[in-house]
Amino acid sequence: MKKVLLLVGILAALGFVAYLENPENNYHGFTPDLHVDSTPTIREEIEKEIEEESIEAYAHLEQESIPALSSVELELVDTYEEDGYMVEKYRKYETYRNDNGVIVKKEPTSTYEFLKYKIDESTESAKRNN
Repeated sequence: MKKVLLLVGILAALGFVAYLENPENNYHGFTPDLHVDSTPTIREEIEKEIEEESIEAYAHLEQESIPALSSVELELVDTYEEDGYMVEKYRKYETYRNDNGVIVKKEPTSTYEFLKYKIDESTESAKRNN
């Protein structure tokens, strides 16, 4: 019985080592191509043409003045009264300025900020009296 277990153990170890030494396992199912072909393939030629066309298409963008400074600014959108508070709603805008400080581009973001002020009752009654 001991000889049979020893023989099964040796066969299992040899099978495991053979599995690890198989070149297909070293490349995750891909066999390496040892032949290196230096001629460009059709795909490489097409990719090169596309890259050249895109460089030509976007060449005019490099000539335009790109805004040097960008900042985020808040702009008042709405003011309303809610539950004894005065609420101010601000929207964030990304502004781009050129070297002279002139705004070149202004993009609204989807972010809003809110400020709440407690309305003073004496101020409110003074407004009613005027």
